[in-house]
Parts: sequence; C-alpha cells; structure tokens
Amino acid sequence: SRQWDFSSQVVYCVFATVGMELFHGKIQFFPANSNAPHALECGNPALKDSLFARGKYCKNNFNNFASSFIVLMELTVVNQWHDILSLLPLTPIILFANGFANVTVQPAKLYFIAFHIVMVIIIVNIFVSFILEAFFVEYSLEKSEVETAIEQKIQELGMGVQE
Repeated sequence: SRQWDFSSQVVYCVFATVGMELFHGKIQFFPANSNAPHALECGNPALKDSLFARGKYCKNNFNNFASSFIVLMELTVVNQWHDILSLLPLTPIILFANGFANVTVQPAKLYFIAFHIVMVIIIVNIFVSFILEAFFVEYSLEKSEVETAIEQKIQELGMGVQE
C-alpha cells in the first residue's frame, strides 16, 4: 500500500508540474456574474462555443498545484467519460484534451493520453491486482476444515481443476 501511495503521488506531482508548465494561465475561472471579457469562454477566446466552456469546466485548469491535482483526479476517475469520449472522428476525443489543445497546440492532447495510459491503465490496474492478490492470499490461508475436506474429496474424485 505504501508503494502505491508513493508511486501514484510521484506520477501526480510529475504530471501536475508538467501541466502547469504547459497550460498555466491559458484557462481562467470567472464567477457567474462576472463582466470580464471572455468570461463565458474561460478567459480565452479560443474556447468560444467549445464543449469545454459550455460544460462549465473553467475551474478545471492548471493555474496552481491544487487545481492541477483536481484535473488529474477527474481524469483518473474518468469523470464524465460518457460525455467526453467519442469514437467518431468529427467529435472530441477527450473534452479536457480538446479544451487545453484549443488554447495551446493540438499535440497537447498527447499529455492527456499519456496521463491516462500511465495512471489509469497501468498504475490503477497494478493497485487493483495487489488488492486481489492480498484477498486471495488471505482467503487461501483462512480456509476452514470443512472447505479443505471438501476440496480434498473433489480432488480424490478427479473433478477438480488443477492449479
């Protein structure tokens, strides 16, 4: 568990730092009653009529470490995945990636794809496998005498699955 905590914190810190370097100040949050120019576009005219601005994701930015962690956590838990992910070529692949790519450059999407691969696909799966392994080890150590006797009888009859 400590290994999981350390490795996930390192990944979050690295991606948060890189995200702040790439996207700091590109997206701003303004209160609903703000009269600031481009307040409806998250402070950036490049987001005019975008799904990012219409979805009110302006608070999701990389302007500070806390906001960066929130964005990364939302990406880890695959927030709004049913709205964000689409396999059609004419629609956005990832809402966050498109929002930040619109205010920087299109290859910025690679940052979000890399985070998804590293954090969601690799590290979270390793964490889940550790939990399952611990469960199976604990389960196999705490078998009752009845369960052990039943398993022996099944093996004697040749009906069991060989490990």
